[in-house]
Amino acid sequence: MKIIICFLLLLLPFAGSCQVVAVQFDKEMIAYLGYNYITVAIEGYPHSSIKLSTNNGRIEAAGVKGHYIFIPSRKGDAKIYVKNKTTKGIKLVDSIRIRVRGYPATLSLVGNTSGEIQAKLLYLAIAPTATVEWDGDANFPIIRFNITITRKDSEIFNKTYVGTKENGPRLEDSLSRKIFLTVQNGDKIKIDSVIYEDFDRSECRMDPIELKIKDAEELQKIQYMKESPIDPVTGEEIHRPLRDIPYFR
Repeated sequence: MKIIICFLLLLLPFAGSCQVVAVQFDKEMIAYLGYNYITVAIEGYPHSSIKLSTNNGRIEAAGVKGHYIFIPSRKGDAKIYVKNKTTKGIKLVDSIRIRVRGYPATLSLVGNTSGEIQAKLLYLAIAPTATVEWDGDANFPIIRFNITITRKDSEIFNKTYVGTKENGPRLEDSLSRKIFLTVQNGDKIKIDSVIYEDFDRSECRMDPIELKIKDAEELQKIQYMKESPIDPVTGEEIHRPLRDIPYFR
Protein backbone atom coordinates (compact mmCIF):
# COMPACT_ATOMS: atom_id res chain seq x y z
CA MET A 1 0.00 0.00 0.00
CA LYS A 2 1.35 3.38 -0.90
CA ILE A 3 0.62 6.09 1.65
CA ILE A 4 1.37 9.76 1.23
CA ILE A 5 1.38 11.84 4.38
CA CYS A 6 1.38 15.57 3.76
CA PHE A 7 2.40 17.91 6.57
CA LEU A 8 2.45 21.02 4.42
CA LEU A 9 5.19 20.10 1.93
CA LEU A 10 6.67 17.12 3.81
CA LEU A 11 5.95 13.84 1.98
CA LEU A 12 6.63 10.39 3.46
CA PRO A 13 5.98 7.57 0.93
CA PHE A 14 5.44 3.95 1.95
CA ALA A 15 5.68 0.99 -0.44
CA GLY A 16 2.58 -1.15 -1.02
CA SER A 17 -0.54 -1.27 -3.15
CA CYS A 18 -1.77 1.54 -5.38
CA GLN A 19 -4.30 2.80 -2.80
CA VAL A 20 -3.44 6.28 -1.54
CA VAL A 21 -4.25 7.85 1.80
CA ALA A 22 -3.55 11.55 2.28
CA VAL A 23 -3.60 13.25 5.69
CA GLN A 24 -2.75 16.94 5.70
CA PHE A 25 -2.58 19.32 8.62
CA ASP A 26 -4.13 22.58 7.49
CA LYS A 27 -1.87 24.94 9.44
CA GLU A 28 1.23 23.21 10.75
CA MET A 29 3.71 20.47 9.95
CA ILE A 30 3.19 18.95 13.39
CA ALA A 31 0.32 18.84 15.86
CA TYR A 32 0.00 21.08 18.89
CA LEU A 33 -1.87 20.82 22.15
CA GLY A 34 -5.21 22.40 21.44
CA TYR A 35 -7.10 22.26 18.15
CA ASN A 36 -5.48 21.02 14.93
CA TYR A 37 -7.48 21.17 11.71
CA ILE A 38 -6.67 18.30 9.36
CA THR A 39 -7.88 17.09 5.97
CA VAL A 40 -8.08 13.35 5.24
CA ALA A 41 -8.75 11.46 1.99
CA ILE A 42 -8.43 7.86 0.79
CA GLU A 43 -8.08 7.47 -2.95
CA GLY A 44 -11.06 5.69 -4.43
CA TYR A 45 -13.25 5.90 -1.32
CA PRO A 46 -15.92 8.44 -0.37
CA HIS A 47 -15.33 10.70 2.62
CA SER A 48 -18.37 9.16 4.34
CA SER A 49 -16.56 5.82 4.65
CA ILE A 50 -13.48 7.21 6.40
CA LYS A 51 -13.17 6.74 10.16
CA LEU A 52 -10.40 8.23 12.32
CA SER A 53 -9.19 7.49 15.84
CA THR A 54 -6.09 8.28 17.88
CA ASN A 55 -4.14 7.06 20.90
CA ASN A 56 -3.56 10.63 22.10
CA GLY A 57 -6.68 12.70 22.76
CA ARG A 58 -9.59 12.64 20.34
CA ILE A 59 -10.60 13.43 16.76
CA GLU A 60 -13.86 15.17 15.90
CA ALA A 61 -15.61 15.87 12.59
CA ALA A 62 -15.22 19.51 11.57
CA GLY A 63 -18.60 19.77 9.84
CA VAL A 64 -17.21 19.53 6.30
CA LYS A 65 -16.62 16.19 4.60
CA GLY A 66 -12.99 15.15 4.79
CA HIS A 67 -12.12 17.73 7.46
CA TYR A 68 -11.47 16.91 11.11
CA ILE A 69 -10.22 18.42 14.35
CA PHE A 70 -7.45 16.58 16.19
CA ILE A 71 -7.28 17.45 19.90
CA PRO A 72 -4.27 15.74 21.56
CA SER A 73 -4.20 15.38 25.34
CA ARG A 74 -0.44 15.28 25.89
CA LYS A 75 2.87 16.21 24.33
CA GLY A 76 5.09 13.64 22.66
CA ASP A 77 4.05 11.14 20.02
CA ALA A 78 0.59 10.38 18.70
CA LYS A 79 -0.86 7.99 16.18
CA ILE A 80 -3.81 8.70 13.94
CA TYR A 81 -5.52 5.52 12.76
CA VAL A 82 -7.10 5.85 9.33
CA LYS A 83 -9.91 3.36 8.79
CA ASN A 84 -12.34 2.55 5.99
CA LYS A 85 -15.91 1.45 6.63
CA THR A 86 -16.97 -1.35 4.30
CA THR A 87 -19.87 -3.80 4.05
CA LYS A 88 -17.68 -6.32 5.89
CA GLY A 89 -16.89 -3.96 8.75
CA ILE A 90 -14.30 -1.31 9.53
CA LYS A 91 -10.86 -1.94 8.06
CA LEU A 92 -7.68 -0.33 9.33
CA VAL A 93 -5.93 1.24 6.35
CA ASP A 94 -2.87 2.45 8.22
CA SER A 95 -1.65 4.42 11.25
CA ILE A 96 0.20 7.72 11.02
CA ARG A 97 2.73 8.79 13.62
CA ILE A 98 3.13 12.49 14.37
CA ARG A 99 4.73 14.68 17.01
CA VAL A 100 2.72 16.77 19.45
CA ARG A 101 4.15 19.97 20.91
CA GLY A 102 2.93 22.68 23.22
CA TYR A 103 1.32 25.55 21.38
CA PRO A 104 3.78 28.47 21.14
CA ALA A 105 2.56 31.38 23.24
CA THR A 106 3.37 35.09 22.93
CA LEU A 107 4.20 37.22 25.97
CA SER A 108 2.78 40.75 26.07
CA LEU A 109 2.05 43.60 28.46
CA VAL A 110 -1.21 45.45 27.68
CA GLY A 111 -0.84 44.30 24.09
CA ASN A 112 2.83 45.30 23.73
CA THR A 113 5.38 42.65 22.77
CA SER A 114 8.27 44.98 21.81
CA GLY A 115 9.10 48.62 21.22
CA GLU A 116 7.73 51.35 23.48
CA ILE A 117 5.03 51.43 26.12
CA GLN A 118 3.31 54.43 27.65
CA ALA A 119 4.18 54.95 31.30
CA LYS A 120 0.48 55.21 32.12
CA LEU A 121 -0.17 51.76 30.64
CA LEU A 122 2.59 50.27 32.77
CA TYR A 123 1.06 51.83 35.88
CA LEU A 124 -2.43 50.59 35.02
CA ALA A 125 -1.38 47.11 33.88
CA ILE A 126 -2.78 44.21 35.88
CA ALA A 127 -0.33 41.53 34.69
CA PRO A 128 1.49 40.33 31.57
CA THR A 129 -0.27 37.71 29.48
CA ALA A 130 0.71 34.57 27.59
CA THR A 131 -1.53 34.36 24.53
CA VAL A 132 -1.83 31.90 21.67
CA GLU A 133 -3.58 32.89 18.46
CA TRP A 134 -5.54 30.47 16.30
CA ASP A 135 -9.11 30.71 15.02
CA GLY A 136 -9.85 32.19 18.44
CA ASP A 137 -7.49 33.57 21.07
CA ALA A 138 -6.63 31.62 24.20
CA ASN A 139 -4.72 32.78 27.26
CA PHE A 140 -2.41 30.58 29.30
CA PRO A 141 -2.28 31.11 33.08
CA ILE A 142 1.05 32.63 34.10
CA ILE A 143 2.50 31.20 37.30
CA ARG A 144 5.60 33.35 37.78
CA PHE A 145 7.49 36.22 36.16
CA ASN A 146 10.19 38.76 36.95
CA ILE A 147 10.33 42.47 36.13
CA THR A 148 13.52 44.52 35.94
CA ILE A 149 13.58 48.26 35.26
CA THR A 150 16.86 49.90 34.23
CA ARG A 151 17.75 53.56 33.76
CA LYS A 152 20.91 54.36 31.81
CA ASP A 153 22.17 50.81 32.37
CA SER A 154 21.59 51.01 36.14
CA GLU A 155 19.00 48.74 37.72
CA ILE A 156 16.38 50.67 39.70
CA PHE A 157 13.84 47.89 40.30
CA ASN A 158 13.82 44.10 40.30
CA LYS A 159 10.98 41.96 41.56
CA THR A 160 9.71 38.40 41.08
CA TYR A 161 5.95 37.92 41.09
CA VAL A 162 4.51 34.53 42.06
CA GLY A 163 0.84 33.56 41.90
CA THR A 164 -1.26 31.03 43.76
CA LYS A 165 -3.33 28.10 42.51
CA GLU A 166 -6.39 30.34 42.54
CA ASN A 167 -4.90 33.57 41.22
CA GLY A 168 -2.00 34.38 38.94
CA PRO A 169 0.68 36.94 39.91
CA ARG A 170 -0.44 40.54 39.58
CA LEU A 171 1.13 44.00 39.54
CA GLU A 172 -1.16 45.51 42.15
CA ASP A 173 1.12 45.58 45.19
CA SER A 174 1.88 49.01 46.62
CA LEU A 175 5.66 48.84 46.03
CA SER A 176 5.26 48.12 42.33
CA ARG A 177 2.73 50.92 41.93
CA LYS A 178 5.00 53.41 43.68
CA ILE A 179 7.94 52.46 41.47
CA PHE A 180 5.84 52.57 38.29
CA LEU A 181 4.88 56.15 39.17
CA THR A 182 8.55 57.18 39.09
CA VAL A 183 9.62 55.79 35.70
CA GLN A 184 11.13 58.18 33.19
CA ASN A 185 11.23 58.35 29.42
CA GLY A 186 13.85 55.96 28.10
CA ASP A 187 13.71 53.60 31.08
CA LYS A 188 13.69 49.97 30.00
CA ILE A 189 11.38 47.36 31.50
CA LYS A 190 12.27 43.71 31.00
CA ILE A 191 9.88 40.85 31.76
CA ASP A 192 11.64 37.50 31.97
CA SER A 193 11.73 34.17 33.86
CA VAL A 194 8.11 33.72 32.80
CA ILE A 195 6.56 30.35 33.63
CA TYR A 196 3.10 29.53 32.30
CA GLU A 197 0.84 26.49 32.36
CA ASP A 198 0.19 24.78 29.02
CA PHE A 199 -3.02 22.97 28.04
CA ASP A 200 -1.74 19.71 29.53
CA ARG A 201 -0.97 21.46 32.86
CA SER A 202 2.78 21.24 32.25
CA GLU A 203 4.92 24.26 33.14
CA CYS A 204 6.64 26.02 30.24
CA ARG A 205 9.10 28.92 30.00
CA MET A 206 8.60 31.90 27.68
CA ASP A 207 11.07 34.14 25.91
CA PRO A 208 11.52 37.54 27.64
CA ILE A 209 10.33 40.87 26.27
CA GLU A 210 11.82 44.34 26.74
CA LEU A 211 9.93 47.62 26.41
CA LYS A 212 11.03 51.26 26.55
CA ILE A 213 9.05 53.80 28.57
CA LYS A 214 7.56 56.85 26.84
CA ASP A 215 5.13 59.65 27.81
CA ALA A 216 6.28 59.54 31.44
CA GLU A 217 5.05 63.13 31.93
CA GLU A 218 1.49 61.79 32.00
CA LEU A 219 2.22 60.21 35.38
CA GLN A 220 2.08 63.67 36.95
CA LYS A 221 -1.66 63.67 36.40
CA ILE A 222 -2.18 60.24 37.91
CA GLN A 223 -3.73 61.50 41.17
CA TYR A 224 -6.43 63.24 39.18
CA MET A 225 -6.93 60.40 36.75
CA LYS A 226 -10.46 59.17 36.24
CA GLU A 227 -9.54 56.44 33.78
CA SER A 228 -10.14 52.76 34.45
CA PRO A 229 -7.52 50.00 34.50
CA ILE A 230 -6.32 48.52 31.24
CA ASP A 231 -7.30 45.08 29.97
CA PRO A 232 -4.01 43.07 29.95
CA VAL A 233 -4.80 41.47 26.58
CA THR A 234 -6.44 44.18 24.46
CA GLY A 235 -4.96 47.28 26.09
CA GLU A 236 -8.48 48.74 26.30
CA GLU A 237 -10.00 50.37 29.37
CA ILE A 238 -11.94 48.24 31.85
CA HIS A 239 -14.86 50.30 33.07
CA ARG A 240 -14.97 49.68 36.79
CA PRO A 241 -15.47 52.13 39.68
CA LEU A 242 -12.08 53.21 40.99
CA ARG A 243 -13.11 52.24 44.53
CA ASP A 244 -13.15 48.60 43.37
CA ILE A 245 -9.49 48.72 42.42
CA PRO A 246 -7.07 48.10 45.33
CA TYR A 247 -4.44 50.69 44.44
CA PHE A 248 -7.02 53.48 44.12
CA ARG A 249 -8.42 52.99 47.62
